[in-house]
Amino acid sequence: MNMMNTNQMTFPIYRLLCCGLLLPLLSVGKVAAQHVPQEFGNLWLEVMKNSASAPVTGGSRSAPLAEETHPVRKPSAPAPLRFSTAIDKETQALGVVTAAWRGMMPGTEYHRILNSPNRAPLLAAPFGLKGKNGTVRVAWQGIDDPTIGRQYASDSTLESLVEWYRGTYGIPFTVRTVALADSATGGRLTIARGVHRIGNTIVSVMIWNPTVGHSGKRGSKRTNYLQKTSIAVQERAFRSRDFLVAEGPDAVVELTWQVPYGDAIQRMSQKYEIDPFLIAALVQQESNFNAGAISVDSAMGLTQMIPTTAEAMGVTDPADPHQSLEGGVRYLKLMLRQFNGNVMLALAAYNAGPGNVMKYRGIPPFPETRTYVRRIMDRYKEKAGKG
Repeated sequence: MNMMNTNQMTFPIYRLLCCGLLLPLLSVGKVAAQHVPQEFGNLWLEVMKNSASAPVTGGSRSAPLAEETHPVRKPSAPAPLRFSTAIDKETQALGVVTAAWRGMMPGTEYHRILNSPNRAPLLAAPFGLKGKNGTVRVAWQGIDDPTIGRQYASDSTLESLVEWYRGTYGIPFTVRTVALADSATGGRLTIARGVHRIGNTIVSVMIWNPTVGHSGKRGSKRTNYLQKTSIAVQERAFRSRDFLVAEGPDAVVELTWQVPYGDAIQRMSQKYEIDPFLIAALVQQESNFNAGAISVDSAMGLTQMIPTTAEAMGVTDPADPHQSLEGGVRYLKLMLRQFNGNVMLALAAYNAGPGNVMKYRGIPPFPETRTYVRRIMDRYKEKAGKG
């Protein structure tokens, strides 16, 4: 038997053993690289590649260290921003958090309440400030328009305002300082932002100092930075679908029922503070959304107003869908007021006249009127409620 040279046998086995140990290690390295941030993933793969290319036997070379191959540099401070850019970025960040809270209000359970003339804000003005309608300069992208937006300017410090909102309403805040390129600002902007749910309202608050102002005449205005603190508040209110609110600020909800003239119905809802689902149900019953409909008793248009009632409501052209809609909603509002918000009596008065409702002290015993009221209420509950 020929005896194999010891050196000839040892080297292949040694390489095999080494490769058997290295291959799993390399596999682990590749998997691990998939779970680290991208900026470190390339570094990890480079280190593993250099380790795998090192000689298995002989030589004094060792695998290079990560620090030798790719020196780790400390991140440099962010470049100073312009005032407007800093406000934009913080507003967008606040919008992201607000949208997350908004996403937790399931659309199948809640109606979104829209702004209306008589709606009062949920959050009081801090320290009795006199505010104005509106919000920060840029739109809060990706989220619905607020039910209410208010803006204030105060001589109080940002810290005291944050504590006021936190203590009064329990709103948690994130406070940060941003380096500014505008030298007139003192080189920094301090911003606090917070989002919180209070009942069925999501409130978003942003507070910052300094405040930008303008002086001079139109065409030659100058930007001034004032040592005042600005506060922007937005409220997004919701109403449970379990409740039907026919009239008032809480009745002005988003019309999710896809019907003709939906935008016009939504506008009339906000103007007269009547639930848009109730308006849509009435129009469907009256004309089935046919602006050219004419009845045997000369009632015309979307809301089927007789000539004398149309004239009293300021409608000059009943065939015009927008005129007819506004005249009909205005008349329904009068009936709701006359019968103290009782929806069924108001609908009966719309169909049979308020005199008959008062005469019979309730819904008149006319089959047409009783069927009319029942059908509108059934459709209203089906579309506006949970059904």
